[in-house]
Amino acid sequence: MFCRIIDNFGDIGVSWRLCQQLATEHGFVVTLWVDDWRAAMRFLDPLLGSEPDIASQALQLQGVCIRHWPEDEQSCVEAAQAAVIVEMFGCELPETTLRSMAAQQPHPCWINLEYLSAEHWVAELHGLPSPQTIQGADQTVTLQKQFFLPGFTDNTGGLLRERPLITQHQTWQNEQDVLRDKLSNAYGLDSTPPLWLSLFCYSGNSLANLVEALIQDAEPAVCIIPTGKLANQLASELGLSSEPAPGECLSHGNIQFIVHPFVSQADYDRLLSICDINIVRGEDSFVRAQWAGKPLLWHIYPQDDGVHLDKLQAFQSLYAGEAGPAKSGAEAAALACWQALNFRWNCGDGIENLWHDLRPHLPALHSHARNWQQKLAELPDLTSSLVRATGFAT
Repeated sequence: MFCRIIDNFGDIGVSWRLCQQLATEHGFVVTLWVDDWRAAMRFLDPLLGSEPDIASQALQLQGVCIRHWPEDEQSCVEAAQAAVIVEMFGCELPETTLRSMAAQQPHPCWINLEYLSAEHWVAELHGLPSPQTIQGADQTVTLQKQFFLPGFTDNTGGLLRERPLITQHQTWQNEQDVLRDKLSNAYGLDSTPPLWLSLFCYSGNSLANLVEALIQDAEPAVCIIPTGKLANQLASELGLSSEPAPGECLSHGNIQFIVHPFVSQADYDRLLSICDINIVRGEDSFVRAQWAGKPLLWHIYPQDDGVHLDKLQAFQSLYAGEAGPAKSGAEAAALACWQALNFRWNCGDGIENLWHDLRPHLPALHSHARNWQQKLAELPDLTSSLVRATGFAT
């Protein structure tokens, strides 16, 4: 599997979950090639337990071999020896690797795993071949690259979902009060508020608008925000001059902001599970929030041409079940408020009134989120679908 690490670990986050599941649940020997070794070590730091050997350029962790992106010819040839090669998110493979793949008999199964979208064209493209002409040393060879697209329906590749995930969320939520008390004690909260939020979005106007909406809300809440750029902007929005440290609690009116340290993916899943609403971004946290079965707001990656808003609308329509049976009055009102808030927030607009209006709808949104979780759980998971697509399913 080849992955370029960009955008605050989003791509490697998906790649690492997929690699782990291929190794632990399907028994594959998996090598993950990454282009930015230092970034990979920062991402894996919560799992390592000790200072990694940066110079080694190779690491064995939880059944997966992590290697630095092949730059020398020997590594490029070695990478091509796999029976299956997965190109994550359209990253381009090294030319030497491609020529080595062309020289193999039989050729490796070559998969291009794309980004997640709810748009209608996903099902049309999923599984289609993409012939690639490779110029070898003495002949031209055509390799078949296959498109593999994640999605929310049974005619796509599905979503990443480990076998015990739904049961794990049920366990966490049964222990929700205990887990919240532990966090409250660890961060020295003044009191245990009735509303818990996790916040992981892109910095900029959207964060400023959300913080303003939270501050103006009369109801007390705790908001858990990751250390780094978001926490630094939050401190600026609150008029603080210093960067907040991991573990610090910033209070403003009825809102207590917890600056949370960088944690493993499993710990992040648990955090999503015990919050009342999860504000997420990109792809990995977006999918994991849906598995938590709690209401969510999605900060989609912004694009200059506004294409991201079309993608947002496609997901909102699917999530709200606009093409399905009519909703009850309470559920329909809740989903209408949720869609308006999520869309306006992604447009960079102020959302104070919409946030205030959303609060009474949270019980109905929670019920809808649980139903959505169960609906998705009935579909094949992405990793199993990928294994079947390669022809190596047992």
